Amino acid sequence: MKNKILIVLLIVLAKNINAQVTNPIKKIGFGLEVFTNSTIEVLKNDGSGDTDHESYLRDKEIAKFCLSGQVYISYKINQKMTISVGLGYQNTGNKTKEETPIWITPDSGFDPSLPKTLKEYYNHHNIQIPIFYNYNITRTFYLRGGISTIINISNSTTQILGDNSGNKTRNKLYDFSSPNFRRLNFSGTL
Repeated sequence: MKNKILIVLLIVLAKNINAQVTNPIKKIGFGLEVFTNSTIEVLKNDGSGDTDHESYLRDKEIAKFCLSGQVYISYKINQKMTISVGLGYQNTGNKTKEETPIWITPDSGFDPSLPKTLKEYYNHHNIQIPIFYNYNITRTFYLRGGISTIINISNSTTQILGDNSGNKTRNKLYDFSSPNFRRLNFSGTL
């Protein structure tokens, strides 16, 4: 619920601020961008992994929508060209389909008291530093390109566990030092 309220608030705020506030006399402007994105993990097997497990993960994991945003400052070089630099927050990740796991304990085998259903949300929290170049083709259309430095600050997994009565509980795990994620990434935009 709080995510829905945040999305509506950010959309209203972005609309009121306008996409970019500039003074035609000055060459410096400020902007705010709020946007959703959809991401999914891409699995690669170098030949050393189990292909059955790889197929299982590809079938189980699905895309999820995430919310990101940034503020930026622009410098108008001339009527056609603008360069901007920004600072933002980026949330990426994926989720799994709800499944009925089979829990095996070392001493007793199957344990029916363990959760009946499991769904997981993987979140990657990043700081984004974009540098963009805009070229205005007309007053309405422009080309935009650049590079963003993406710094991973944390990763979290939210597990939603369902019991035999249909009750759901959330369990959140944080991973600040996983070797599975690069701390520094770059992304190109056109």
